[in-house]
Amino acid sequence: MPLSSLAADVRTYLHDLVSLVYPSLCVACQNRLLTGEQFICLPCLYDLPETQYEKHKDNIVTRILGGRFPFEDAAALYFFNKGLHVQHIMHALKYDGQTDLGIFLGKLMGQKLMDSPYFQQIDGIIPVPLHPKKLKERGYNQSEFLAKGISDIMNVPLLPEALQRSQYTSSQTRKTRVERWENVAEGFEVTNKTTLQHKHILVVDDVLTTGATLEAVVHPLVYKAQAKVSIACFALADG
Repeated sequence: MPLSSLAADVRTYLHDLVSLVYPSLCVACQNRLLTGEQFICLPCLYDLPETQYEKHKDNIVTRILGGRFPFEDAAALYFFNKGLHVQHIMHALKYDGQTDLGIFLGKLMGQKLMDSPYFQQIDGIIPVPLHPKKLKERGYNQSEFLAKGISDIMNVPLLPEALQRSQYTSSQTRKTRVERWENVAEGFEVTNKTTLQHKHILVVDDVLTTGATLEAVVHPLVYKAQAKVSIACFALADG
């Protein structure tokens, strides 16, 4: 037997042994993943509640954000319903340190955006940034890993340093719509206007609630850097 084949067999054996002792679990339902499955089991993956908003110019997301700032297109790709699979997935992404999960989910997003007639001719991708203090506390920016997955699929440059969060804000959870806006207003700055001028930028976030954070993000991109902006969120929160 060639050494390469023997080495491959050993790796497979060790992987199966580790999986037997420490099985990988689906982040949505906590059932054991089968060979070939990543992060989310196939039944849960096929059962994710798709919005189909990326296929429609006029959708609930564009209505939520419309009139608040200029944008080309906007969509959230899945419904976030409390207590159900998408919430479990987002919790694992945001709090359990599963950055590879973010890239996996971003690739799902990227494929949907590639198949959309609207999210075309994107020049760069910017994840909604965290303040350096919050980034240090959490250790990573979940939206950046979603954006990385989208970038890999769409073959569009990722620009994580093009926008920075200049103010440290408290959590948006449990805040009213007005309190959310006041919490993030004027909180973002473009680092290099000339690199974004007249470019079509895709802004990426994990979950859309009131849109206050996105409004604060898009304002400097449009009004200070003269960029065109489209928006893609993994999920739209219920209620």
